[in-house]
Amino acid sequence: MELFSVFTVKAVLTLIVTFVFWQLFKFATKYREWRKVTSQMSVIGPIHPLWGSLHKFKDIGEFMTIIKEIASKERSKVVGYWFMFFFPEFNVVHPDSAKILMKSSEPKAIGFGGAYGMMKSWLGDGLLISSGKKWERNRRLITPAFHFGILKPYVNIYNSSTDKFLNNLKEFAVTNKPVDVFPLVSLETLDTILRCAFSYEGKIQTEGLKHPYVAAVSRLAHLLSERWLQPWLYWDTYIILHRVF
Repeated sequence: MELFSVFTVKAVLTLIVTFVFWQLFKFATKYREWRKVTSQMSVIGPIHPLWGSLHKFKDIGEFMTIIKEIASKERSKVVGYWFMFFFPEFNVVHPDSAKILMKSSEPKAIGFGGAYGMMKSWLGDGLLISSGKKWERNRRLITPAFHFGILKPYVNIYNSSTDKFLNNLKEFAVTNKPVDVFPLVSLETLDTILRCAFSYEGKIQTEGLKHPYVAAVSRLAHLLSERWLQPWLYWDTYIILHRVF
């Protein structure tokens, strides 16, 4: 019996060691591929042996500024950056690259480190997050909802939301100064969706961040970007334990 127990322990340890070495081998192989790919493109650097590119920016604002500077200076189509030494990620900064990406049938990045995976606990496994067969099924189900005959009754709502959007732009037009239209377009889009899908007519475009729902979405987006920049927060288990203790 004792001999059998020793043999069992040795067998289990052998399996564990074999599994660990196999995982390390797969990671090393993938790592060499990543290094080869990133060596052929613009990368946020210099690369730190531990932190990768993370030491070059403190928040999402600095990150986007660096991406814009590299894209403008080097005319890059893709800008890479390393999240610690684990893996690289790539930022598409040219229409040609975006075209290839949009036409691709590759699954979304919902695994470790993927932004889609981090949004799953917030948005659920719906059309935006899902991939593969589930995404195909959901997409087929929702396609009839965008038929012209169904959308036609909502034209008045579209026009009303657009009028509010244009009125907001008029305030900037008289100053003759450049304006970032992204926040205004986002509010107009949210206003249209809430009115069409939920029959909710709040003062979304008027109140902006003062509106509780807009403020909540903005806060969640900020927390998501903070988590994205801190690899030790990628593990859901860490988040759960931190919440409990």
